[in-house]
Amino acid sequence: MAGFAARAGKVVAGEQGVCLSAVSGKAKLVLLASDTSAHTTETVLRSCAGHVPVWRVADEDPGYHCGKSGRKVLAILDKGFAQRIEAAIAAADDGTLQDIDRDKRKEEEP
Repeated sequence: MAGFAARAGKVVAGEQGVCLSAVSGKAKLVLLASDTSAHTTETVLRSCAGHVPVWRVADEDPGYHCGKSGRKVLAILDKGFAQRIEAAIAAADDGTLQDIDRDKRKEEEP
């Protein structure tokens, strides 16, 4: 599904692009590789600040699936693609995937 989003121009890859899209409100979903450094993870989580879902995926190179190999962080910019990817992740979850920002979003809901 990330490949379709990339073909539609609805994917941003890399730490800086993802952080900018999250802060500007354009990012609807962030995918973070499981082996991403602690510094990058913290930077992305700070940028998402509880308003963008961040999923840590077991794949070491999520950028490969959208033609941006070597990128550890992806942002999906389209709500429809984000919902479909999140549903696919939840359906395929065998306990290894983690929505690492879900608890923060729940705490902030009124």
